[in-house]
Amino acid sequence: MPHIIIETSDNLAGRIDWQRCIPALHEDLAAPGWCALSDLKSRVHGCRFTLCGNDPHTEQIVATLLMTNPRSKTVQDAMAATVLRHITAAINGAAIGNTQICVFFEYIPKSRYRRHDLAG
Repeated sequence: MPHIIIETSDNLAGRIDWQRCIPALHEDLAAPGWCALSDLKSRVHGCRFTLCGNDPHTEQIVATLLMTNPRSKTVQDAMAATVLRHITAAINGAAIGNTQICVFFEYIPKSRYRRHDLAG
């Protein structure tokens, strides 16, 4: 159950083509067998106020790759690099200026979460 939680400056949230970026990212994460495409879940949150250091003009994106299955350091690094590559390409495609991008990898064992699916 990989989750990609993206927090971004409000300015970036509306300028990046997330409808194009996220499906392509999901495909690239699933293609090598790192996860099932149907298990990937992503969401983007725009933040009303952000500050990068003391520069009010630098935009920022923080992506957290949350996993419930253990993966080797090599796979973790490759998955994080894939997330970084897609976000970087989306920013470059939107011609956005100075932007700081961070990708965190977090593992939470399945025993540490609960899930409940509701049928509509």
